Amino acid sequence: MKKRIMLGVGISALVLMTLCAIVYFISRAPKPAEVELGLNLPLPDNPIVFRVEDGSRTTLGFIDPDGSNFTTREIDISLTRDRSFQVAEQTTWGSDGTFLVTGLANDWLNAGEVIPVVITDNGETRFCKDFRLFGSLWGIDSTHLLTTNDHAGGAPEHPQIVTLNMETCRIEDVLYTSSNGIGFFSMSSDGWIAHEKRDDIGIVVLDNQGRLVFEIDDALLPNWSRDGEWLAYDSYNQGTQDGIKIVNRSGSDTQVITDVGSHPWWSPDGKWLVYYTGANEIYKINIITNEKVLLYSGGRYPTWR
Repeated sequence: MKKRIMLGVGISALVLMTLCAIVYFISRAPKPAEVELGLNLPLPDNPIVFRVEDGSRTTLGFIDPDGSNFTTREIDISLTRDRSFQVAEQTTWGSDGTFLVTGLANDWLNAGEVIPVVITDNGETRFCKDFRLFGSLWGIDSTHLLTTNDHAGGAPEHPQIVTLNMETCRIEDVLYTSSNGIGFFSMSSDGWIAHEKRDDIGIVVLDNQGRLVFEIDDALLPNWSRDGEWLAYDSYNQGTQDGIKIVNRSGSDTQVITDVGSHPWWSPDGKWLVYYTGANEIYKINIITNEKVLLYSGGRYPTWR
């Protein structure tokens, strides 16, 4: 009888230890990314958005194209692991202008430390808080974004531009596979892609079949015009940024727009570019007349709806 009791106790202890081990390993296993909702942030009507350089690095500024009606929205970072997160370099309007796509970056864009964020037109803010990436984000609709899986910690041999579902925080499919690294990228309305080379100062331009059209040396931060006919970009000279240029989609007719400025973004009518300077001044410039207008002092990375 005593032996049976001892045997029963031993089996029970073994089962308990096994269950504890299972619970432990499940708790330690990598968790899938989860969608979290932040503060409700109704989007202003102002078409130009940028990161306000007020010290917080979590404030988005909104302004009209004539520099009037400035307003702000504070991004909620309470769902991140710590308070060092900030709004990433580029916040972009979605393709139809009804939502914003941005990211929260840790410690100046450490590789693999950008959390995708979408703010919809009704003010809902969605985070994929356990999803880490390195690269730009491009909105298809308020549920689906394009991003790159070319990041540190398990980057594939051939980097890809992929579709991210912001309701499930899962990669759904692959849009484009590169034999080289992929940095910041832009997609035209008809599916052409321009992307930075990861390990060089240069841009690769591809048609909507993924075929190489041309490359641009000494260039970064490409951005397509709304009609897909022109590409704006940062120009470099011996490794030093020296303004903004545009080129047509055939790779010819390169034009210098300004010798001071970075991160160009097109107006809807294709007549203006908005950009910022090293002094954190946001300007717009007319690509035909070169008329330049100061819109705001104290901001970076502007985008035009």
